[in-house]
Amino acid sequence: MSWRTTGILLLILLVVGAAVFLIERRPGGEDEPTATSPSSFVEATDLFDGVTVEEVVRLEIVQTEPADEALFERTEEESWTQTVPTTTQVISTTLNNNVTGLLNTRATRSFSPEDGDLSPYGLDEPQATIVLAVEKDGSVVRYELALGDAAPTGNATYVLKPGDPRVHLMSTFAFDRLLGLLENVPVPPTPTPAPTPAP
Repeated sequence: MSWRTTGILLLILLVVGAAVFLIERRPGGEDEPTATSPSSFVEATDLFDGVTVEEVVRLEIVQTEPADEALFERTEEESWTQTVPTTTQVISTTLNNNVTGLLNTRATRSFSPEDGDLSPYGLDEPQATIVLAVEKDGSVVRYELALGDAAPTGNATYVLKPGDPRVHLMSTFAFDRLLGLLENVPVPPTPTPAPTPAP
């Protein structure tokens, strides 16, 4: 093969390579990668606006099926008492831990339901409602969450916050602990009476 033929082949190869390079970089090219806009990423959403457990004065839990409810109130001394269905002193540490778990749970995804239809998420007839009453600047603010169905993954629940048209996905763990309070109220153990000394 002559030097002339080699030079022509090399020139053709360079022209083809340059053409491919220009086509790939051409604006609007079909294979041009599209950057994902920042708005496509959903940050974890705090539905409680940074509330701390020390600000919570009441916890309401209402379950639809089977029908059940409980109300717990927190005193200024930071001890918890169940007031519905009965007035019972409860283990405050357990209540604080359960409420803190809910306050620390963020919505991992938030989206607007198609045509506003809440039935695919079980939110047209919520299975339970959880309310935290929070004292802020001398007034009480209610944070309410309606709980729908579990997501297909099983570890998240569809949640609706009144006044917010979006459906939120939140970890099921914190809700399970709170709903568990309906059946297992954390009452302090009954003190064992001291044995009566023999005469």
